[in-house]
Amino acid sequence: APAAAAPGPALRALALSALPVVAFFTAAAAFTPGALPHWPAPGWLSAVLLLAIAGGPWLRAAAGSGLALSAAGAVVVAVAAVAGAPSGLDPLREVRGWREGARAAIAASGGARLAAAHWIALGQIGWYADAPIAYVGARRSAASFYEPDPRRGGEPLLVVVPEGLGPSRRELEARLGPLADAGGVTVPLGGGAVRRFSFLRFTPPAAAPIRQAAAAP
Repeated sequence: APAAAAPGPALRALALSALPVVAFFTAAAAFTPGALPHWPAPGWLSAVLLLAIAGGPWLRAAAGSGLALSAAGAVVVAVAAVAGAPSGLDPLREVRGWREGARAAIAASGGARLAAAHWIALGQIGWYADAPIAYVGARRSAASFYEPDPRRGGEPLLVVVPEGLGPSRRELEARLGPLADAGGVTVPLGGGAVRRFSFLRFTPPAAAPIRQAAAAP
């Protein structure tokens, strides 16, 4: 049989950007609060290309292993959803409590537009509120380019602040201006865990005199 050809630059690049990348971000996620499962994704992209090039037994083995692991993961999630799981081991904990938080925020908004300063809160609250949510975070993200800065819109906002996500109140006030407490809600997640939301009301300077004038007899 002919000797296997030496790997070229493209194969070496794929090899170096596959397993090492996956191993690094998996290890980093284990020691980083708030880590997310998609961090190693760039490494898996390289691994998929390597498997496609290798073909044959390698590809069949990888496909079989992937299907088996996916099936096992689906079973674990289904069992946890039906039977419940300890709060620290609940695979669905990250998606629990947002519906109740969004409903409470709408009830407290008084017609003001909801806002969030963290991309996770932006997506979760926006999904359950079924309305566009203003992004008021200082850290640039995809949401920064959806629309003009909400601070320039001249509309009142109710900023939804989930505990542990996003900037502190001091940082929000440095960015937006004075904020008023507008209540909050604590949602039980099961197993003794809770998700806490604080609501902060932002009234643009131009809107305050209008409200006062409208309230005058």
